Amino acid sequence: MRALFIISLSLLGSASVFGQTDSNKTAPPEGYARIEEILLPEITVTALPDLSKYDDRRDYYILRRKVLKVWPFAKEAAEQYHSVTTALEGEERKRKRKKYAKEVQRYMSENFKDTLKTLTRSEGVILVKLVNRETGRTTHEIIKEYRGGMSAAVWQGMAKLYDNNLKQEYDPVNTRDDIWIENILNRAFEAGIIERPQYPGVEDPL
Repeated sequence: MRALFIISLSLLGSASVFGQTDSNKTAPPEGYARIEEILLPEITVTALPDLSKYDDRRDYYILRRKVLKVWPFAKEAAEQYHSVTTALEGEERKRKRKKYAKEVQRYMSENFKDTLKTLTRSEGVILVKLVNRETGRTTHEIIKEYRGGMSAAVWQGMAKLYDNNLKQEYDPVNTRDDIWIENILNRAFEAGIIERPQYPGVEDPL
């Protein structure tokens, strides 16, 4: 999946030579210049998966289109989650936690409600997976934590009506579609198509 290319070029010299004075160095042949050392930065390149079969190639690029469409919503949801988590750190009062969560929900609804309605069922499944990827929590766990077990159960029931599962976890190791999603995201990060996220209170989100 991920090909790591480390390019390090060292020409005309060694550690022992670098310790010598200029007067002790052998002069380069006429017409040539001495290059002591060239160090190129480490480059990480994510290669495409094996798409030699037509069906795989078709499925991959359909998935890519859906992932890039859903990504902004997953990123925004994760930013809000990390912001809430940071703001309520150490807060034990359930009433205040639920009140804060409702304010965030209202913000998300006002800004994304109409757009979220355009998501297909398969895109909704991808959104649930990406939220898990970016927060380390399932959507069901997040709702249960901030809105209570009853709300989580209601939303889970509604999700199942649309062939979704809020308890779904992201598995980029064993599940083909998740492996591809990880590949799509990493290639998009590297190409500058989407920005690698930086979340409030999280030093290394990935």
